Amino acid sequence: MVPILLLVVCLVTTVASQDTCAPLGPCSCEIEGKGIVDLSSIGKIGVAAFPSLTPSISTDPSSYDLNVCYGFSKNRCQNTTCCQSVSGTTFACGYPSQVDYSVDVGTNNVIMTYKSNDGTIQRSAIITLICDKSAKTATVAAQGESRDDRDNYRFTLTSICACPGGCAGTTLQPTTVPPVICTRKDACSCEVEGRGIIDLHSIAKQGAWTGLTSSMGSDPSNYSLAVCAGFNDGACHEASVGIVAKRHW
Repeated sequence: MVPILLLVVCLVTTVASQDTCAPLGPCSCEIEGKGIVDLSSIGKIGVAAFPSLTPSISTDPSSYDLNVCYGFSKNRCQNTTCCQSVSGTTFACGYPSQVDYSVDVGTNNVIMTYKSNDGTIQRSAIITLICDKSAKTATVAAQGESRDDRDNYRFTLTSICACPGGCAGTTLQPTTVPPVICTRKDACSCEVEGRGIIDLHSIAKQGAWTGLTSSMGSDPSNYSLAVCAGFNDGACHEASVGIVAKRHW
C-alpha cells in the first residue's frame, strides 16, 4: 500500500469591522478611532443654507430647500431641515430632532438622514457626506426623489467638514433673518420700506367677525375680531384700534 499524505490547508479570512458613526446630536457624530464629523459651521439658523435646489433626477419636478443642524420655516414646512416644493405646495422632509447616522460600506462616507412624519407619510432627507479636505466652502447637489424610491430625497454634501476631525470644535456664526419693520400710516395700513404698503381698508367692516372658534382643541373659547376700528361688545369697548379680539369666557 502506498501511503497517502493528506495536506489540510486552513484558510483564515479576516473581516474588517464596519465603521459606525455614533450620534452626538443633530449636527455631528463620532467614528471611533477616526474623529468627529461636525457640520455645525455649515448649518444656518432660521434659514436654509442651500435653497432652491433642482434635482438631477429628471422625473422629479420638485425643488428643495435644505439645511443641516438647525430648523427653518417656509410655508407649510415648520422648523424643518428639508422642504420639498412641488406644484405650489410644500412638504417637510426632515426635522433636526429626528436624525440617524450610518457609514457606507463601500465608500466610508457618512450618511445623515433627517426624517419627518405627518401621520400618513414618512419622508426622509438622505444626505451623503463627501469628505474633501480642499473644500473649504460646502456645496450640495440634489438628486431628489426617484419613482422607485418614493418619499426618500437624496442629496450629497461635499466639504472638509464631512471628514472626521475636519471641522470638529468650530463655532457657528449665526445667520439670522433681519426683522421686517412696517411703519404705521393709519389704523388700516403700514409700509415696509422697499416692498410696499400693506393696506386693509378694503376688508374693514362695521362691527366685528363674531363666533370665531379656535382650531386648537384645547381652547374652548369663541372670539370676535375686527380690523381698522374698534368694536363694542359686552366688556369690550373700543378695545384698541387695529386688530382687536374679544375672548368670551
